[in-house]
Amino acid sequence: MNKKVIVMALGIIVVTAAGVAVGRYGGAQPSKEQVAAQRQAVMQTTFDQLKSKEGQKGSIFGESTHSSNHALIVEGDSIHVSKQEFDFYKANVEMVTTLNQLQQGTDSSVNIGTDAELLNQLLKKELAAQYAQKLGITVSEQEMAQMVKTEKDRLYDPALASKGNDQQLIQQIMKSRIALTGLSEQEFWNSKQIQQQYGQTIYISKLYDELLKKGQIDGPVAFDAFQDQLVQQQQGQYTINTQLFNKS
Repeated sequence: MNKKVIVMALGIIVVTAAGVAVGRYGGAQPSKEQVAAQRQAVMQTTFDQLKSKEGQKGSIFGESTHSSNHALIVEGDSIHVSKQEFDFYKANVEMVTTLNQLQQGTDSSVNIGTDAELLNQLLKKELAAQYAQKLGITVSEQEMAQMVKTEKDRLYDPALASKGNDQQLIQQIMKSRIALTGLSEQEFWNSKQIQQQYGQTIYISKLYDELLKKGQIDGPVAFDAFQDQLVQQQQGQYTINTQLFNKS
């Protein structure tokens, strides 16, 4: 089954199937309308839960003063991950996994990995971007702005929206995502934080190309292993407060 991955701002990733997925439900296969309604409900529930957390609104951009929400799970001289950032990432991964399973017709329980494994994914991205900068790789403001524009244009492309519910669902996810920040849509897309987060993506992409060119990796699997090594090498440079994982 062919798939395409649509990567949105702040780690929102939705895998959509090209064609009809083959269901593996024990009973009758739900209709497309039922699946669409289930996916809509999952999305709505996720953002309702995020909204209900005290201090959540606005804190995605570091504006929260709520001590528990703003506390750092990872803290070091050059890297930090807040409780809020981790919670949002975890909720997003769980939502996307559930959406994909519904689309593909699987009825297995959602398994997104442990909190430590999820945190490791965040660390890998941050450390890879930092390593790219140490190699002298640069990302200009123009490159960041252009990537934001490209993704925004793709998000609201009416030609894509008319092809099915997936694009419409992604638009709804981003609308809810923007609402959490307390910003207008224009303020969101023009914000420094969004530029920087897309900048991180560009740094990682350029690092991949550089390592591939030098023969240090031979593909995505090797690059993933390379990022794991970065995390291991930097373990003494930061501390992890695991007690915050399950703290509401």
